[in-house]
Amino acid sequence: MQTLKSIKHALQLSKTQLTAQNLLRGTIRTANGYENFKLSTELKEELTKSIVLVLGGREKTKEQVYNVVKFRKPQHWGLSRIIISFRKDAKDKRKKIVSVSYCAGQDEITELNQIRTELKKM
Repeated sequence: MQTLKSIKHALQLSKTQLTAQNLLRGTIRTANGYENFKLSTELKEELTKSIVLVLGGREKTKEQVYNVVKFRKPQHWGLSRIIISFRKDAKDKRKKIVSVSYCAGQDEITELNQIRTELKKM
């Protein structure tokens, strides 16, 4: 089983966008179908910080969400809406940078609050 070293490495293997849910599970879709990978500690840290940044909230909430994502294996519909992809750099269009964003449904503020609340309970 291959170990993923960074979000950028995972995106290069998949050649498409990923979700936080799949990456936390260690499963990404490659040219050969879905494959399982181990997450390096650096990748887990990078992913955890990105998820906390996207979900937002107060400092205490961010700390609780951080601990759940980092030390447990959370399963929640909201994590599948956190999209990880490449985008072009604003300064240098030839450069691709990693983008982590939330794809909102009907009401982004309510959804983010629900996700934070559920993750804190885990």
